Amino acid sequence: MRVYLHLIGLTADSLIISRITKASAELLDLRKGLSVLAQFKATAVEIHGPQGVDVPAGLQCLKGQITRINRSKSGDEVSLELDAGLQIVGFAAAGTGLKTKTRVKAMVDESSVVIAVTD
Repeated sequence: MRVYLHLIGLTADSLIISRITKASAELLDLRKGLSVLAQFKATAVEIHGPQGVDVPAGLQCLKGQITRINRSKSGDEVSLELDAGLQIVGFAAAGTGLKTKTRVKAMVDESSVVIAVTD
C-alpha cells in the first residue's frame, strides 16, 4: 500500500510516498494526521540536473538546491536543501558538472522510504 506523507517545511509543503505492506500499516496503527519519521539511505537517492528527466514509475521526484558536492570517480555525493527546507544527501553520476546552488531533482524509490511512528 502507498502511504502519503506531507512534509511541512520552512518554505513549502512537499509530499513523500512510502510503499509498505498492509500488515506494516496495521502494526504501526497508521492513520491520517499521525506524526511519523521518514528515512531513506543516501544511496537510494539519485540526483539529476535541472534538465528534463522523466520520472520512472515507482520513483518520486523531490526538488531542491545543491548545498555541497563531494566529487568522486564513481559518482558525486550531493547534499541539497529541499524546497520544504529539509536537507538530504544523494548521489549523482560522475562527471555531471553539477555545482552548488544549482536546482536539481532527487529521485527516490517509494519502497526505499522507511517510516516509524514517533509518538
